[in-house]
Amino acid sequence: MTAVFTLCMASLVVLCMPVRANAITKHVFYVSSSDGHVREVYNNNGWHTDDLTADTNGPTTGGTAQITGFFDGSSEHVFYISSSDLHVRELYFFNGAWHGYDLTADTNGPGIVPVSPLTSYFGGHIDHVFYINYVEGDVHELFFNDNWHDIDLTSGTYSPSA
Repeated sequence: MTAVFTLCMASLVVLCMPVRANAITKHVFYVSSSDGHVREVYNNNGWHTDDLTADTNGPTTGGTAQITGFFDGSSEHVFYISSSDLHVRELYFFNGAWHGYDLTADTNGPGIVPVSPLTSYFGGHIDHVFYINYVEGDVHELFFNDNWHDIDLTSGTYSPSA
């Protein structure tokens, strides 16, 4: 069995590094302050860099560093908030290329507070992303179980807003 670890730090520039115990490739994801692009630095027989925003023709973060990610055993997933529409976006690596996806539009979810905390984890078979919406200030969960879904955890549990 392959051990999978995801290290994430929340600060102005957030780094997420999925590491497989038997692999030589390491990945670091961050938001560049100069252009708000999500960038990857990876080690594969030397360090290399990639501009994931440009590769996927995706929207920028506006310089905010709200980014999170995980490795699910076969693919890297990186999530961020786009500044143009305040949507949660996913960048994922599949078939040798990076792809972008608008999770908020796909789930008809509400917009997000521009500096909303954003966190995620892989639960073995289900992807999970958490954020706070800008309308009610409620905590939402996006989860993937064959399709992406959005659940308002705050109102669903009759809890006060964040």
